[in-house]
Amino acid sequence: MAMRLSCPAAQASTVGLLEEIEQEAARLGVTVPLEREPLQAALDRAAALGEDIVDLVIARGQTPQPPRDGSLEWAAPYFTVGFMIDPETKRIDFRQKAEELTVEKGQLLVRVHPPIDGRDGVDIFGRAIKVARAKPGAIRPGRQVIWDEKDQGYRAGCEGRIRFAGMVLEVDNVYHIAGDVGSATGNIKHNGHLIVDGNIEPDSRVECSGDFDVHGLIYASDIDCGGTLLVRSGINQTLAKRMRVSGDVVAKYIHNASLEVSGAVHVATEILQSRIHSLGTIDCRHGRIVGGEAVSAADIIVGEVGSRADARTTLAAGLHLGVMHRVQANLATIKQCAEIIRTLGPACKQAMSNSRALTAGQREQAMEMEFKINEAQETIAELEKQNQTLSREAYAGRGSHILILGTVHPGTVLRVYNAQQVVEESLVGPMAAVLDPVTGEVALTSEVETIMEKTHES
Repeated sequence: MAMRLSCPAAQASTVGLLEEIEQEAARLGVTVPLEREPLQAALDRAAALGEDIVDLVIARGQTPQPPRDGSLEWAAPYFTVGFMIDPETKRIDFRQKAEELTVEKGQLLVRVHPPIDGRDGVDIFGRAIKVARAKPGAIRPGRQVIWDEKDQGYRAGCEGRIRFAGMVLEVDNVYHIAGDVGSATGNIKHNGHLIVDGNIEPDSRVECSGDFDVHGLIYASDIDCGGTLLVRSGINQTLAKRMRVSGDVVAKYIHNASLEVSGAVHVATEILQSRIHSLGTIDCRHGRIVGGEAVSAADIIVGEVGSRADARTTLAAGLHLGVMHRVQANLATIKQCAEIIRTLGPACKQAMSNSRALTAGQREQAMEMEFKINEAQETIAELEKQNQTLSREAYAGRGSHILILGTVHPGTVLRVYNAQQVVEESLVGPMAAVLDPVTGEVALTSEVETIMEKTHES
């Protein structure tokens, strides 16, 4: 971007030095004109004062101006993560989330700052230095969202709850059911936030794309929730029913349930004989987990584990089952593609080596085999690349932990990432199960203060 000159004072007065410098710049391929007047002044000053010239800029390129991507300025802290903490007791209120999702009609939701393109530069050799184009703010309007030209932002088109997922901003209408969900209401499917004042009766099916707030109990029903599931009483399920939640789960207790949760799980009293797979933390610090399995891609926090009746209880932290299933599915497809290549390869190679002797039909068959082989090879390469990325995602779970504040009963299986330990006798906490970085095995440690501080902060 610049050409610099260093010159001893004794040579600064050399006749024709300026021309020699210009010739040398031309020889080097510099196309930017030299700054003659400052250069001559510097040479005269060096000759007069006897001072050497060191790193004097005598030619400059044009510095590129980087772009500024578009950005979003939210009008309120809508998506604050976590729950409210009682200032006196310092306990987390799992019924009161810190986020503020409720909005009024006409309320400004977000200002969208437009992108500003940068400017290309040129170096001293005349070569262009390209800059990337500025990217717009990652947002698209969805249902019940209106553009405001004056404020350069989006406003709520109705009263409801704001939702921002997959770059789409929407305001969900709230569907409020005053009683139970059951035979009287039929199955519920709602595109938005759902509130039920009563219970979810057995054999019901409830689907909602937003948050689901149940004031009563959830009995044996199929639940598909696109947001956070808040069950103010508890969940009495059967393992034959399925519950899928895209956000967090907050409940007083969970019995005999099969849950797939993309967020965290917060339970006040107990998780009993359930199968819970969560991508976030499973938190039952004031209660117990008895029987079944609790699998988290992050951490697990629990008061008591297992029971005196030796109920088989499995806790697994840092285990991303979704990633594992995708890796296994990719490996199965890779195996199928490899079999295609193994089966068709020799015949295709033989046909292509003698292509002139083939009939039109045989040549078409050979080309079809070659196409299938190439397609299988491309698929293998793509899936192997995917598995490398997935392996890195799974590796992040090595730092996860199981924090046990009370008693661990015999028959409990503690697994962290890819290692596990079976508890043979009762242990009293607080303790943490972590993955030993040296041995690769599960290690139990009573030094949990740092982990507890980290957990409290998160």
